[in-house]
Amino acid sequence: MASTAAAARKLSFEDARARVLAAAPALAARLGVERVALDGALGRVLAEPLVAREALPRFDNSGVDGYAVRAADVAGAPVRLSVIETVAAGHAPAHTVGRGQAALIMTGAPLPAGADCVVMRERTEEGAGEVRVLEALRAGENVRPRGEDAAVGETLVPVGRVIGPGEIAALATLGLAEVAVAVRPRIAVLSTGDELKEPGEPLAPGQIYDSNSHAMAAAVVAGGCLLGEVWRVRDDAAVVAGALRELLATHDVVLSLGGVSMGDFDPVKLAIAEI
Repeated sequence: MASTAAAARKLSFEDARARVLAAAPALAARLGVERVALDGALGRVLAEPLVAREALPRFDNSGVDGYAVRAADVAGAPVRLSVIETVAAGHAPAHTVGRGQAALIMTGAPLPAGADCVVMRERTEEGAGEVRVLEALRAGENVRPRGEDAAVGETLVPVGRVIGPGEIAALATLGLAEVAVAVRPRIAVLSTGDELKEPGEPLAPGQIYDSNSHAMAAAVVAGGCLLGEVWRVRDDAAVVAGALRELLATHDVVLSLGGVSMGDFDPVKLAIAEI
């Protein structure tokens, strides 16, 4: 018994945590992977890398509301240009912007062929069928080029990332309606102690409320796992052993609370040794 007690004393928090984390990959491999709908993926763990299958954005587009022009045409601004069309977001341009021409364009709309920059609408004076551009621009100004956010084959989100709102946006941007995620472990909480009562119940002398099981259950949910059964049993090694057997048969992990010190009525170590 002395050697067992000495070994128990030598197991630090860091060592205990390392043992648990070392066992996690095997558990994850056993649980496997499942596919879930995009809107049900929040908080789940990505099981395969999120890779851009095409360039993002998919086409050169305007970063502002304004006029798509040729930088060479506005180098001597102010200049007047003829307006050949209006390009709205979600619609393809119908014409090529030629010399001395401009296309009224909205934010996010595809840049017409021939144009290489976009002058903000606030920097123009609009007329009937024409626009007066008040400032010179450089090629590429106010344009979001194809592939600026991601190149084809680029990893946007690595395996193992917890999916948050930003990852949801990335998934949606790629057009993915489903995502591969790690299957969540189902975890039981087993609290032991003759002194414990459920909050709301009357306390007898020497009794306290069982706060730890509620805190641990909340931690299980906050950690992205599935909360299974939450049991509380008395300080009896045979009872604890029976509870562990039942819970282990239907859960991936059982978290036991209490009963592991050196007291005469600490049953968890005895129960674990028995099973």
